[in-house]
Amino acid sequence: MTYLWEYMCRCTLTLPSPERRSAVFTKERKDKLLVYRADYTYLLEEQSVSVEKQFCDEGLSSVHDVIVDLSNVQMISSRFCNWLIIIEQMVERKGGKLVLCSITPHVLEILTHLHLTSIITVADNVCAARQLLSDNEQTVSTA
Repeated sequence: MTYLWEYMCRCTLTLPSPERRSAVFTKERKDKLLVYRADYTYLLEEQSVSVEKQFCDEGLSSVHDVIVDLSNVQMISSRFCNWLIIIEQMVERKGGKLVLCSITPHVLEILTHLHLTSIITVADNVCAARQLLSDNEQTVSTA
């Protein structure tokens, strides 16, 4: 019984690592680029609320481009799709770009069915997304 109690206390009192500020996404910020990596398999209503709050609290005035890595995600909700549209519009107003990457086949099917792939850029992986953004930046600077 003591072992079970210690185990429960250890599980509930374990503090998150300092790099993680969200239960839903791990964030990596470099200059004007923000990369979100999904930690959840299912991005449903509860997670979408957390993501919206996290994104609004971030103070993103200096962020230009956003990459969302969905490699771990198997299912998304309509609220999460709405969040993607809002983020895409916010980033676009600043002249930036939202890129989704490492999308699983089922999630890609949902995004395609909702025609989100026609307004949001999709890349194979994070490296390809970064390359796409740097190519886009070079195209804009030469124009």
